[in-house]
Amino acid sequence: MLTNVRSKTLRYGLAHSGLKLPLFAALACMLWVAPLLAQSSTTPTQAGADNSASKSDTSTKLPPEPARPDWLPKEAVWTGKGWSAPLPLWDLYGILFDESIRNDEAAAESEKRSEDGSRYRDSLAKALGLTEAQGQDLREAALSSREQTDAIDKSMDVIAKAYRATIPKDAPPFGPERWKVVPPPPKELDQLQQQRQDTIMRVAETLKQNLGPEAAARLDKYLKAKGGVATVGYGPLPPEVVKKLEEK
Repeated sequence: MLTNVRSKTLRYGLAHSGLKLPLFAALACMLWVAPLLAQSSTTPTQAGADNSASKSDTSTKLPPEPARPDWLPKEAVWTGKGWSAPLPLWDLYGILFDESIRNDEAAAESEKRSEDGSRYRDSLAKALGLTEAQGQDLREAALSSREQTDAIDKSMDVIAKAYRATIPKDAPPFGPERWKVVPPPPKELDQLQQQRQDTIMRVAETLKQNLGPEAAARLDKYLKAKGGVATVGYGPLPPEVVKKLEEK
């Protein structure tokens, strides 16, 4: 399974909004506990008569959708526990490239111990049905992407750190009141994020051209099958929502 997402989208989205994830849990707790407290003031007879209905109602109720942060991708869906969205293609390629580099690093460590490192180095190529030369194309693309995006990431880190320093410590975590005391995020972050995405996809497109149409098609199929969901908050995207998004 593809792991270790290096996407800056949610990272800087959270930095922009100041969203505190535990507040989602607090909100959910308030919405669920309040009705129970209200029930405690009824008579035992009333509580007994309404017990099954109350359980049925509370088991299906979800916290209402909060104000939608403007930095969320348009595909993001409120699940009742958090905002969830399928990972975009550029992010999946970024994860693939990271996995390739980690495999090379694991292979190098194995070879230092006089062990066979090919089982790490060639694992992605085998999963994708690539030839030895195509596997080398993938590794070179991964290194090229890492080199270019690392430079962009360093610039983003500098800007984000400077921006966070301007946020008052007692600023509200989110909502309209926050933006009365917090300056808007620098537009440079969005520009650099777009540059990062474009860089990854440019490397990916070059890789697909080098692989040829058949191997490129297998690569796309592999990424779609191994894709994931990014969640801000708690809980995964409901299966029925994932199905609808995949059909688009």
